[in-house]
Amino acid sequence: FDAKRYAEAIPAFEAYLASKPDGEVAADALTSIAWSRIMLGQLDEASKTLETLTSRFPTSKGLAPTRLRLAWAVLEKDKPAEAAAAFQAIVASGDEKLAPEAAWGRARALDAAKQTDEALKAYALVAEKYPDGERGGLATLAQARLLTDAKRPAEAAAIYERYLHDHPDPKAAPKGA
Repeated sequence: FDAKRYAEAIPAFEAYLASKPDGEVAADALTSIAWSRIMLGQLDEASKTLETLTSRFPTSKGLAPTRLRLAWAVLEKDKPAEAAAAFQAIVASGDEKLAPEAAWGRARALDAAKQTDEALKAYALVAEKYPDGERGGLATLAQARLLTDAKRPAEAAAIYERYLHDHPDPKAAPKGA
């Protein structure tokens, strides 16, 4: 797995699980199988492995990061509605460590799905709830872009003005802004 030979790693982890289904590192083995399948683009299989991990080891420390990685992989495979739902589940789980990235992912997924009004709300949530993070400024700019695209220039201008007020120093602006 660490050598990124995912196709070879899966059978080794499966063999471990077959011999020790409740072994000391069974949750880690399932997590590694899920990540391997994600890296190989086997998202349906990764999802099934994640379901198994969830049902057998609901408190596994690898569960939330694996859910997040799978959500990004689903979005990368151009399935934005499915990705938005996956990101929302992470946000709703209350994991404060992953919530900012999951909220950002949900907004991006809704944007990609052309659900403008929902994407605007999701970007607003990111900008309001996580203003100090890098995503806060980017979310504000994304709102302005969507409003511009939707031919709502007055609202877009107000958002741009707020962005300039909140980020007066261009050198301190978030990357990608």
